[in-house]
Amino acid sequence: MNETHAGPRISFDEDAFDPMKVMPVTHQLMGHPLLKLDKLASLGRRLAAKNSVRAHNDEAKPDTSFHYAPDTHKAQWPPEMTLERIAEAKAWMSLLNIQQDPEYRTLVDEILDDVRPRVEKKDPGMSYRAGWIFITSPGAVTPFHCDHEHNFILQVAGKKTLRVW
Repeated sequence: MNETHAGPRISFDEDAFDPMKVMPVTHQLMGHPLLKLDKLASLGRRLAAKNSVRAHNDEAKPDTSFHYAPDTHKAQWPPEMTLERIAEAKAWMSLLNIQQDPEYRTLVDEILDDVRPRVEKKDPGMSYRAGWIFITSPGAVTPFHCDHEHNFILQVAGKKTLRVW
């Protein structure tokens, strides 16, 4: 990245870290140039061409089938337009496996290279390195689902309520 930063990009209590427990983290990614809407709209266009974008409208609820939400609750606009006009798009969007894109691969690698030595003290063997970016209109929700991998969930803009089980 072109910006200079001091210390880790992601901070957490390393002594309390347990990969099987939820814990708060802080980060230094607010305002990152690759996370600005214009850059995300371009990324969305590139990933849509690779079928690596999921979207649904804001009528999906927590009990809506996560798997079928893109079909049963179709977003009204294509990915790039949704991203450009997210405030009024009434949509939830996920840019999947952003590491497919060389520019975003660098971002994923820098973030994971930063946390890897600290995480591997208690949970060695980081293997699949990937990133997902979620962009939502106000009021849109992610239907209930289970992630099969460990995650760092980093809020970059706005406000979000996150529930984990």
